[in-house]
Amino acid sequence: MRVLPVASRFPVKILKPLGAAPLSVLIYLIPVALFLGGLGLVAFLWSLKSGQYDDLEGAKWRILNDDDLPEDRN
Repeated sequence: MRVLPVASRFPVKILKPLGAAPLSVLIYLIPVALFLGGLGLVAFLWSLKSGQYDDLEGAKWRILNDDDLPEDRN
């Protein structure tokens, strides 16, 4: 560990890795990615089970219903 001189009163320490493998972060990233993928799959299966995709035609036809018809001026 080296201490570099700086303008402030607190020295800055540079830490060198002690032979740590550069791929050691994968030990954390792979389980997190698998967990998030599983969570997404569970959310998708829940949305299928709860009927989120049942009425695909209704939404596009409901937008055409005009409830605010103008009054006749005759």
